[in-house]
Amino acid sequence: MMYAYSVSTKRSVVVAVIALAVVISEQRAHAQPGWVLSHKKISDTQGGFTGILDEDDHFGRSLVMLGDLNGDGVGDVAVGADGDDDGGWQRGAVWVLFLNPDGTVNDHQKISDTQGGFTGTLGNGYYFGRSVASLGDLDGDGVGDLAVGGGWAVWVLFLNTDGTVKSHQKISNTQGGFLGTLHDDDNFGMGVASLGDLDGDGVGDMAVGASRDDDGGPNRGAVWILFALRSTPPATRVFVTSTTTDADLGGIAGADATCNGLASTAGLGGSWVAWLSTTTLDAVDRLTPGSGPFVRAVDGTKIANDIADLTDSSLDVAIEDDENGTDVGFRPVWTATAADGLYTGTGDCNGWTSNSSTFRAMTGNASRSTSSWTTIRTDDCDLSSARLYCFEITEATATPTATPTPTPEPGAILQLLAGASMLLALAKLRGVGLGR
Repeated sequence: MMYAYSVSTKRSVVVAVIALAVVISEQRAHAQPGWVLSHKKISDTQGGFTGILDEDDHFGRSLVMLGDLNGDGVGDVAVGADGDDDGGWQRGAVWVLFLNPDGTVNDHQKISDTQGGFTGTLGNGYYFGRSVASLGDLDGDGVGDLAVGGGWAVWVLFLNTDGTVKSHQKISNTQGGFLGTLHDDDNFGMGVASLGDLDGDGVGDMAVGASRDDDGGPNRGAVWILFALRSTPPATRVFVTSTTTDADLGGIAGADATCNGLASTAGLGGSWVAWLSTTTLDAVDRLTPGSGPFVRAVDGTKIANDIADLTDSSLDVAIEDDENGTDVGFRPVWTATAADGLYTGTGDCNGWTSNSSTFRAMTGNASRSTSSWTTIRTDDCDLSSARLYCFEITEATATPTATPTPTPEPGAILQLLAGASMLLALAKLRGVGLGR
């Protein structure tokens, strides 16, 4: 059977078919989760991005939304470029992109070894920007903050609204309160992720990948869960004892017991270690890595910002106050410790077990804020008018030996779970590789 159509009829059919195809196409797109309706590319040549990219910068290595950083009503994004060479070979960078509603770039701010207000030290091959995570507003200033990882560490960046860095905190095997054991080439920081408030303590937590951790075998990888991210670490309290003693302290353990007894009687709580060195132990190693600021135990006056500041030959103020807040004045303090926190080499009164005048040890002076606070003169061990410096830790009961292991206290970032008395936990999930 043959059918004849007019030109107008044919046109109507064609229009109807096209309209139906468009409707089906739109319905199909809306009906399929994950379908791309449109796109916008941001690169060295597209998307309104005017930053300078070089070969092998690896712009886009990592990405995270920052929320509306600059308050223009449009979300912004941080982009890692871990091969960037600002300041040196592959030190890395992060670009903060302020976006338009159509996904193009309205403005940008680069953060690197030489730009963006970042004052941290990056070395060659640090790959800063290998990973990024949005941490929310950690310091309560109304501006979102950012974690940036590389092959060696994680940097917490406290941002300004223009994307520059207001301040930072490095988390590594020596900084930021992290007490986990890391080895060379573990690649700690190759991945980072915000976990929100995982343990319900009101403080944000974070996961950090170490893609080449060797637990169980070469390069099997691991993930570290870091609890209690803070903009600043809690203070570490310090006092000089109200009581005097000769150098027969009952060893290091006896000296610590004296500190803990006095603190308990004064209602200070916490746990404490004495600032003492021996031939096999340096006083600085008795302090928790990353601890500080150090403050007088009663009035909270700052003594030093951190361990580096404590051991740089000067204090902000003399320790001088005892556990009750009383100024003890110009009084000797047993230390056997130099200004750098290390054993002086001039004796330790037989491991702090002798009050014989045949032995000698270094003393400091409680009223001094120069290096003399810990090293002013060598005294005979029968001197009975000397005191002790006591530094707070967090373990409920200090049980040190002649070669004690430093005990965790709240850090800029986390604590290690060492029993039911600990407030925070550090968990290591083994066998999870994040890749390079």
